[in-house]
Amino acid sequence: MSWRTWLQGLFPKENLKHSRSVSPQSESVSLMQEKDARSEVVTYPLMVNAWPLYEWITTNASPYAWDRAVMRCLNKIIAEGLSLKSMLNPTPGMVVSGETIQALVMTVEQLYGLRVPGEVIAPVSE
Repeated sequence: MSWRTWLQGLFPKENLKHSRSVSPQSESVSLMQEKDARSEVVTYPLMVNAWPLYEWITTNASPYAWDRAVMRCLNKIIAEGLSLKSMLNPTPGMVVSGETIQALVMTVEQLYGLRVPGEVIAPVSE
C-alpha cells in the first residue's frame, strides 16, 4: 500500500470540495446515537482529559487508531485551536473540549465498531 492510499483512507469518501462547513454554534455537546432501534443521549463534560481516551483507543483498537481518528476529526480540532502535533502526541494532562472528545469517540465507533466505556471519559476536576 502506498502512502497516498493510506492517507486517502483517513478521510471520508465524500467530495471535500462540496462539503458544507459546520459552525461550532450549530453543534451541541449532546448527541443522539441509535442503538438497537432506540435512541440514547450521550452527554460529555465541557472539558475532558484526553489521555485516558488515548490510552484506551491505542490499547483496544490499534496503535494507530488514535492517529486515524484525529485525522478524521481534523477540522474540529483545528477549529478548537489545537495543533495536529499536540493531538497526535497527547500528554497526560492534555485537556480538550467535550465536542472534540465526542467526535473522536464517534469516529472510533464508526471505524472499529468499538463502544468507548463511560469511565474512560475523564472530566477535568477543578
